[in-house]
Order: sequence, then C-alpha cells, then structure tokens
Amino acid sequence: MADLDSVLNNDQEFEDENLVLTNDEGIDEEFEYIDTIDYEGEEYVVFIPVEEDEEGMAEVLILKVEELEAEDGQEPEEQYVTIDDEDLLDKLFEIFKKDHIDEFDFFEE
Repeated sequence: MADLDSVLNNDQEFEDENLVLTNDEGIDEEFEYIDTIDYEGEEYVVFIPVEEDEEGMAEVLILKVEELEAEDGQEPEEQYVTIDDEDLLDKLFEIFKKDHIDEFDFFEE
C-alpha cells in the first residue's frame, strides 16, 4: 500500500478514473477510482490499486475530500487527505463493502 503524505492535491477530475501516488520507496503506484461515499456530511473517495499483489489481492484506499478555498474567479480545488481514525476507516469500508458486494470478493483477515 502506498504510504502517502498527509495531504494530496487533486489536479484531475477522474477523467481517466486513475490516480498515481508515490509510495515511501519512491515508486509510483496507479490507483483506480471506484466510488465516492458521503458519510456524516463529509465526502470520501475510494480507490484500489490497478495492479494486484502477488496473491491476486488489492487493498482499498479511502481518502477524505476537502475543498480548498478558491482564489478570486477560480473554481475551488479539492485535496485528498489520509484518514488516521481507524474506527472511521472501518465504518467507511463497511459502507463500501455493502455498496459493492456484488462487484468484489472481499477477504476478511
């Protein structure tokens, strides 16, 4: 899984539905946009790696969407922020699983 900085800026509108992140070893990893989750007045985006690991598994990446203040006359930009709250991540993952149970095979550790 990519080790992310605490804030990622979004320079695309998911036209290609992919996002490239750099892991802690300096290796770029491509993620596919899967879904947006609205939870308790906040918005979160869900990604999975384009390439599965050696065992054919992929780990979900969930990021919080935060809107940056727009400069005069410009559209506001979004940034994606990592989530440190494990309970929140668990709740968001459960929502994701429920919404996509027919599309993915989920593995319980």
